[in-house]
Order: sequence, then structure tokens, then C-alpha cells
Amino acid sequence: MGKSLVAIERRSRDTISEEPVYRWYALNSDIDDLYRSRELLKERELQLSLLTETLPAMLWKAEPDGTIVYVNRKAKNTRLCT
Repeated sequence: MGKSLVAIERRSRDTISEEPVYRWYALNSDIDDLYRSRELLKERELQLSLLTETLPAMLWKAEPDGTIVYVNRKAKNTRLCT
């Protein structure tokens, strides 16, 4: 059995004014690596989420201006952040 491949193809034609087409251009791009990278990123994000939510410590993330953008379950349960 062969390996499946995901690809994208783009075509355009070269014409001079209203004359018939005299040249075609085609570009094939292998986007299989892009799909694999996206799936790997989703897996890693899930692993990180599980880790931060089950961590027995308070964990939060804040922007430089002090805006809190993430709070884990332990910090929420202690009512540190509302």
C-alpha cells in the first residue's frame, strides 16, 4: 500500500490581450506536512491543557498590562481570581 499525499494545485494561463492561450503555468504544493504539523500542534496543546489543569498549584498568565488571560482550575477553586 502506498502513502496518501495531500496537495494543492494552482493554475493560471498566459495570454496576450484576446489572443488564444499560448502557455499554462501550474504549481503543485505538498501540504501534507502542514496537515501533520497542525495535528501535532493540537495534540501538544491538549497535553499542555491537561497538565496545567491538573497541576496541584495555582497557575495564571497575565499580559504586560496586568490583564489576566488564563487561570487554571486550582486558582479558580481558591477564588483568587473572579
